[in-house]
Amino acid sequence: MKRSVWAGGSVLALAGLMFLALSAQPLAQQATPAKPDQQAPAAAAAVPPDVAALNEAMKTTDPQKQIAALQKVIADYPKTDVATMADSLLMQQLTTGLNRDLALLTYVEKRMADNKTASGYGQVAGNLLRMNMPALLELAEDYAKKGVAIDEAVFVAQARESAKLSAARSLTRGRGGEGPAMFTVGPARGTQAPTDQGFRDQYKTTHANLLSTLGQIYAKRGKTAEAERTLKEAYAADMPASSKKTIAGLLADAMATKGDAPAELEYRATAFVLGSSSAGARPALDAVYKKTHNGSLDGMDAMLDALHHKLVKPLEVEKFARPKTATPRLVLAEVFTGAACPPCVAADMAFDAVLERYARQDVALVVYHQHIPGPDPMTNPFTEARKDIYALRGVPTFAIDGKSKVGGGGAEGAARLYNEDAKKPIEERLAVAPEAQIRLTATLTGSTIKVKADLSKIASKSDKLKLQIVLVEESQRYSGPNGVRIHPMVVRASGGADMKGFPVVATKGAKIVQTFDVAKIQADNTKWIDEFLGKPFRTTPNKPIFVDGRRDAVDTGNLMVVAFLQDEDPKQPGQGAEGSGVINKKVLQTAYVKVAAPAKKATK
Repeated sequence: MKRSVWAGGSVLALAGLMFLALSAQPLAQQATPAKPDQQAPAAAAAVPPDVAALNEAMKTTDPQKQIAALQKVIADYPKTDVATMADSLLMQQLTTGLNRDLALLTYVEKRMADNKTASGYGQVAGNLLRMNMPALLELAEDYAKKGVAIDEAVFVAQARESAKLSAARSLTRGRGGEGPAMFTVGPARGTQAPTDQGFRDQYKTTHANLLSTLGQIYAKRGKTAEAERTLKEAYAADMPASSKKTIAGLLADAMATKGDAPAELEYRATAFVLGSSSAGARPALDAVYKKTHNGSLDGMDAMLDALHHKLVKPLEVEKFARPKTATPRLVLAEVFTGAACPPCVAADMAFDAVLERYARQDVALVVYHQHIPGPDPMTNPFTEARKDIYALRGVPTFAIDGKSKVGGGGAEGAARLYNEDAKKPIEERLAVAPEAQIRLTATLTGSTIKVKADLSKIASKSDKLKLQIVLVEESQRYSGPNGVRIHPMVVRASGGADMKGFPVVATKGAKIVQTFDVAKIQADNTKWIDEFLGKPFRTTPNKPIFVDGRRDAVDTGNLMVVAFLQDEDPKQPGQGAEGSGVINKKVLQTAYVKVAAPAKKATK
């Protein structure tokens, strides 16, 4: 089963990116004070003079003086990564300051005379557009046109030269605490040098984004025909979902103004399945669909599925052939994710690929949805309660046989995450003999599911063993703000007291029976969601919304049960250093069954 998701934006492709579990406290106040044995070394590493100059400039609180100080850094250390960073900071300051002092335009123009790159033109044109000042739109249009005019060969040559600046070291800006965030240097990130093909791929994205910016400028200036033509050219280009959905939304509004309902439907549907977060997106889509389908919504979900599959770029994987020497272990993969979480896309796609590569007798997947950073209708009391076992700091977090890791990114980070953080540890665990045997059955009668788990041959001396029995729905359809549409192995409920499983004594084994009442699960979910939607979301006064509706119902024809025996001892070996996010709660063995209807009695 392939999850429908568009290749996400490059801004979210960083391997370690994740959304923190938000609280009422600012991030700076959430930091854990260092323990005595964690204090920084007494002698800090020497700061290079160019970085020291940049940090000194950032200490200046007066905007005009900071502008002058950053200009001096650029003049003193030209053609360095520090100059590039100073230039970016300077443009942020300038475009903010333009609201106060249009005379700063003279510096913008001087800066652009020295920085004739597509990304430079795009940055300035975009900033001027966002300032929404009619007096600046003509200049913004001029810069956007100059950026669009740069061809691929020139772009690649410029990008190759720029890459040399960051080849020797990385420049990182700190965060948190009081005062300005200082820059530090470290070794160069990554081991693979950029290639010309990589630069050509960057050109396609940059060029498409410039076309999008130019189209929006045309629209702001009342140049309707030029705006439509340019936005359609950008829409046809290969670009990140975050950009394409914005363009699709603009084109949908333009087609609505023209009264072209079929074209409006195409663009509005594209914007929606790529992750529209607007509360009005679904109603607007429903309205135009009805307009083109005789007032009916029949076939709409199938249309959206087909559109998303057209846009999707799933990972290509080879089916796993289990070696004859393999153990009977069934590996457990747990994923904490959120339908409103952009950096969850890499993890979601990676574990979709896991479902494609492995049979269910090899790997069982369970997915716990979270209201991080925004509302997710597939969240429920058990997915919330399960956070504690891995001391969840944010999403995405995933665990292979109980060993957790945090971090994700956009779609372009999915292949790395799949190969390094999913496939590799899964196949390492498949080679390890199971430390228990679980025989599992699950039978549906009416709306009641009776689960029987028979545990034996437990090879553990731990007194912290728990059997978890989890009810999962094979797939759910929900177009979330991060552009994911099909959600596999969605956790619906769990057994045991307070949903925390069943204690198991290793020397005795266990025979455990768990009954799930699907009607009650649905009723409890409805009540829980009603309460959630009736309160302000986190620290805002606004009540939460689900952009694609609720998901209270549970499909009894689409259910599986996953049972796993886990050592919850917090002192077991393998825990990561404090702050690393690595938690090890070893899974001894897992079992998986599809919920079956009771066998019919033979008739005489």
